[in-house]
Amino acid sequence: MNRLVICLLFIFISCNLPEPTSPNTGWTQIDEYPIYNQCPVDDVNSNWSCFTKLIEKKIDKKINEKNISISNLDETVYLKLNIDTLGVITLIKTEEAYKNKKFFNTVQDVFNSLGPLTPAFKTNLEIPVKAQLTIPIQILK
Repeated sequence: MNRLVICLLFIFISCNLPEPTSPNTGWTQIDEYPIYNQCPVDDVNSNWSCFTKLIEKKIDKKINEKNISISNLDETVYLKLNIDTLGVITLIKTEEAYKNKKFFNTVQDVFNSLGPLTPAFKTNLEIPVKAQLTIPIQILK
């Protein structure tokens, strides 16, 4: 009888224990986005604007150097980037990558030549985190 009472008590208590929760990983205003160190670092918007313009110029220069046809691409190409905890950029293949493989390889070469970014930083966890961002690139035709 004692064993039955203890067993029932254990089941009752274990069912009412709160579930463990993971830390809050939602993005907040005070979290730090990845930063490209060759652009102004005081303001995230200025940094990403500078970064995007720099990427556009480098891609345009590479396209002209390699005489790559871009007539099948839209005027704005949205590039999806993974930035790991070390700041290393990886380009994610998108529809544009399949439309024009030479263009995608050229864009990948541009990102490979940049070097790492300062990674995103989750302030409530005090650790660098992975980030996935999409940046629009204007294609000059």
